[in-house]
Amino acid sequence: MEPLNLEKNPKKIYQVDYIGMNTFQPTQNLILAGRSVEQPNKYDNQAKLSARGLHHRNRQHFEDHFRLTSNVIYQARRQGAYDQKALKSSPALLNTYFRRAVAQERLGDLNKAISDYSLVLSVEPEHHQSLYNRGGLYLAKGKLELALADMNEACKLDPSNGTYLRNRSLINRKLGNYMAAIPDTTLARALELQPNLSKDIKAGKVPRINHHLVSKFEKMKDPLLTVLQKPKHKRTVKDGDIIVDFLKTLKFFENMQDPEVLRSISSKIELQSFEKNTVIFNEGDPGEHFFMIVDGEVSIVKLSKAPQTGEYAEITLVKLFRGHAFGDTALETKGGLRSA
Repeated sequence: MEPLNLEKNPKKIYQVDYIGMNTFQPTQNLILAGRSVEQPNKYDNQAKLSARGLHHRNRQHFEDHFRLTSNVIYQARRQGAYDQKALKSSPALLNTYFRRAVAQERLGDLNKAISDYSLVLSVEPEHHQSLYNRGGLYLAKGKLELALADMNEACKLDPSNGTYLRNRSLINRKLGNYMAAIPDTTLARALELQPNLSKDIKAGKVPRINHHLVSKFEKMKDPLLTVLQKPKHKRTVKDGDIIVDFLKTLKFFENMQDPEVLRSISSKIELQSFEKNTVIFNEGDPGEHFFMIVDGEVSIVKLSKAPQTGEYAEITLVKLFRGHAFGDTALETKGGLRSA
């Protein structure tokens, strides 16, 4: 999976953030592992849920959050609280910079988010949440060495954090350090299956991993696939909710959020599976279906004729993955034909 370029597509990050309560997306697990963490307090249960990827928050929430934190920082600076000494004596103000960084990150302003995380770390070098979040942004920008350095420090400070371990494993794999990625992946899985390992790690003990148990680790089944495999007439209301949650993540439906309309569409969706390198449709075919990708990869290609040789070559227009849709153009007119 290529690093996300969020500066070119700032919507990408919160398309991942805002996943429906009933929807599990195994093909996006690594992106979820790379999500920033928030720093909830005991009064903010929504922040705790959002940091775990369970709570729906829209863009407006983070725009409001950015304005609020910026105003607090502006007023503090007017009163002289802008140097490291002032910030060190004011944990609440330092936390405000952290919260503003999270808001800027979710809004796609990566450079400013990195700047705020860096300021927090200049005052509190062991703030592992800032290290983890900044490392994730370096990963998003393709700066893998910087990402790994931050993630190494975050893992050192919080060695039993499975999310940190999975993210470091991801970065090492992107760098080609496959052997270095294995222990992190193994330990992260073991922490899910043997929660008591966390106590050993925090006590400085070598974790006693049950490798037999870890080797039999079973990936959760995707409820969306489970639902779509049922005959349409046997799907329950809850099944419909899972499909609707998926539809809400598709860009094609971003201006069509009426629950009844989406529920009506969800009741007509059928699952189709294709083997690798199967042609789903050809250019010029009559358009009869609209497709949404649940898992896998689809390439949209055109045939181009070389003037000199007269030979045809395939030109890949775009590659699509889970959450993308295709095939709608031919349905816009009666008897419409496939354009690629």
